[in-house]
This record gives sequence, structure tokens and C-alpha cells, in this order.
Amino acid sequence: MRYLLRQILYQRLACKNRHFPTNFSRMMSTSNAKYEYVEDVEDISRYVVGGFHPVRIGDCYHGRYRVVHKLGHGAYATIWLAKDLQLMKYVALKIGIADWETNEADILTTLTKDKSAFNNHFPLLLDQFSLTGPNGKHKCLVLEAARCSLAASKEASWIRLFNLSTARILSAQMVIAIHQIHSRGYIHNDLHLGNVLLQLPYSFSALSEEQIYSQFGRPMPQAVVREDRASLSSNVPGYVYESIWLGMPTETLAIQDAKILLSDFGVAFQPQKESRLQSNTPINVRPPETRFEQSTPLTPAADIWSLACMIWDVMAQRPLFGEILATSDMMTSQQVNTLGTLPRDWWDKWNAKWEFFKQDGTPIESRRTPSWSRRFERDIQEPRHENNLGGILDTEEVQAFTSMLQSMLAYRPANRPTAEEVLKTEWMRKYALPELEMASIASKTI
Repeated sequence: MRYLLRQILYQRLACKNRHFPTNFSRMMSTSNAKYEYVEDVEDISRYVVGGFHPVRIGDCYHGRYRVVHKLGHGAYATIWLAKDLQLMKYVALKIGIADWETNEADILTTLTKDKSAFNNHFPLLLDQFSLTGPNGKHKCLVLEAARCSLAASKEASWIRLFNLSTARILSAQMVIAIHQIHSRGYIHNDLHLGNVLLQLPYSFSALSEEQIYSQFGRPMPQAVVREDRASLSSNVPGYVYESIWLGMPTETLAIQDAKILLSDFGVAFQPQKESRLQSNTPINVRPPETRFEQSTPLTPAADIWSLACMIWDVMAQRPLFGEILATSDMMTSQQVNTLGTLPRDWWDKWNAKWEFFKQDGTPIESRRTPSWSRRFERDIQEPRHENNLGGILDTEEVQAFTSMLQSMLAYRPANRPTAEEVLKTEWMRKYALPELEMASIASKTI
């Protein structure tokens, strides 16, 4: 339990330690108001002009979308479970911060327009509209609703491990999704397990609102209270809500339920049309070139590094890199201990290296972190053996998996394989893709 609580805290801290656009703070007005802390909700101080739109359960938007519960929140939006009163189905209503410019709708339309191939792993864009509120004009996307993220599934688990077959299936889908994104000319730029969602079963929309509340719990409004006890402005909601839990812990996720939707394209972009230097991924999956080659534009290889970290996290009990309150220097030291020496020019740029390494380049014992082989045994093999979750990887699979991931974790972006090349690796061809194909055939017969 202590380890689980530590990892939950780490995941929250990692996701908060993000790069934001340079104009992000200017988009929202400043406010001196401070509020009593409410756990597991969005940052209440962002309910200001330019920030979040205040939402209440029961509100109806665009004449058809009635808010039933809350699904989640991020830096740029709050997401709500809503009932489409015209089609009588449940949807995800994503309400962005005011005046936020994003091409997410266009990207999703591009990715899902070829229904025979490109819509399986991305949420369908069902509708879009704008609303005007006390904090400005907000872009709203109506999307296919999802069960939960893979990160949430791991947080809900006491062992934080997927069954081996399930882990292979999830990994295969993630690689396919990134290949589809890159083949369309986009870089996702915010890859982490919090943005990989599990699809809801088709039967969910047959539930009434009362049945949803009975099975998953009613919205529990938490009063928003200013520390100085002054009255709330119209910018701020009177109540905030924790998110509904529709998911399942890792160990209970069956292969027929292991169907993903890669979400959140709010910072995705086309490198052929614009250059970006910063990665929006959490620090533990952020590619190292964003630190050591800060003037070099991002390439699709940045997604490949993050994807490798995600695949490890799906297969393993713990993330490949990271710890509570991790700094960039700590991340780099872990990468060196795990993957080997940095390129010489990067090593020379790294001013803090002597806090972690001796003059001959060997780790200072008190700052040493596990090697690749030790991490593999500790985080993948040993916990799988102890918990009997589909067995462990045999020698051939270990070699194939290690070869694939280490190639994806090459320090130099140019040395990493493309997503298409990852699909052709031995581990994908012999282990992950066959599992996915068998699961697809099985689901069609159910």
C-alpha cells in the first residue's frame, strides 16, 4: 500500500511537471483570491477570465447535451459525461479554457475519416460548438466517451500489472495508433498513459442515469470556499466535482476489454508546417533531446521515446524512469544508469553530472539507480512470477522486447526507429501483434 500511494503521488506530480505554451499565463487574468483545497479536482484558481468555464451537473449545452457527471480535467479543459438528448447516448463533453486555440478537432477528423482503418484507436469527434460564459468564449468538443485511462487503471490496482496477453495487446495498439498519427504527418507531443483511454462497452449507453448513479456513484458536489470567506464571483462555480470511476484495475482487465483510444491532441502539430521546440509530455517520459538540443525542432522521434516508456509501463509494475519530486538532472542520471553514457556533447553540457557520477564516469554509489537488466527483473519478471499474471517473458521474448525498446530509447532522435519500423520488430511480429489479432477474432465471435 505504501508503494501504491507513493506511485499515485508520483504520477500526479509527473503530470503537473509539464511544459506549457509561453503565452499560457497571459491567457488568464490574475486573481488574488485563494480557495480552500479540494482534493482530486481541477485547480480552482483557474476559474478566471481566460480559464475554465463553470459547469454544474444538470446543465444543458447546445440544446442537447445534459451534464450527468464529471469524467476528468486537464490543463486546458474539463471533461464531462453528458447525455445526448437527441441520440439518447452518452458522450464526453470537453470544454476548453477560454479562447484556447487548438486544431484538435481537425486532427481527430483527419484521423477518423477513413473508417476502415483509422478510427479504431481514436475517439470519434461527434460534434463541436462554442459557448460564451463569464470567463470568455470556450471551444467545446463532443467526443466518444471512454472508460478510464491506463494510468488510472494502474492507480486503481494493488499490483499495477496487466495480464501478459493484455499488456501485449495494449502495446500493439499504442504502436499502431502512433504509426497512424505519424503517417498522417502529425506529432502527438503529449504521450503518456493518462492520455491512453479504454473504450466503454456498447452496453453503457443502454443504462439510465439512475442506473449509472447506482452502479458508479452519484456526483458529490464539493463547495468552493474562499479562504477569506468572501462571496464567490460569477467566474467561479459554487461547487466542484470529483470524477466518476468507470474503469477497472489492471489485473481485472480482460483481453476483450483491452481496446484503447489515444486522446488529447490539444498540442499535436504538423512538423512540416510549423516547428516546436518543447515537449508537453510529463518529465518521466520526456525525450532527452528537449533538454540537450533545445534549439532543434521536435521530430516524430520524440513520440517514439515517449512511446517506449509507455510500453515499458504497460508491461511493468513501475515506470522506467521517475520518482517523487524528480528533477531533470535526476531523470538524466537514471537514463545514464539504465541506457548507458550520453553522447559526448550532451555529457559536456550537463553541468550537474558530478552530483551523480565520479570523474571516471562511474556512478556515485549513493546516487546509483538500477541498470536495465535489474529493472527488467525487478519490475517485469519478478512481480509477474509472484502474482501469476499470465506468466513471465521467456528468454527469446526478453531479447526481442529489450532490442525493440532500447532501439526506441536511442539518445539521438535520428537513431530511433520510425513507428512503422517498430511494427516490424521481432517482438511486435511474434508476440504483440498476434495477440491483438487473436483478441480481435475472439471479440467478433462473442
